[in-house]
Amino acid sequence: MSNPLPNENEVYEKIKKENIKVDRAIWELINHHLVNDIQKMLFIIGDYLDSKESISTDDARKMYNNCVEITKFIKKLKDATKKD
Repeated sequence: MSNPLPNENEVYEKIKKENIKVDRAIWELINHHLVNDIQKMLFIIGDYLDSKESISTDDARKMYNNCVEITKFIKKLKDATKKD
């Protein structure tokens, strides 16, 4: 992540240690809305990377990397909070 919290590892450990969970319905909403929207942006950005139209390749690559980082964060948060 570009700007992790100074104590981010400790926050994840606290979540795990205290068994803090997010209901499956919430994850269903997050996956349906947020993850789908991120995927759409990745496809659009991918098209710009190939065509080099309007947006610079450098800026498109930065946006693509930001989307990848958002996805990693969501996965990490989900792994730390999901109910089995």
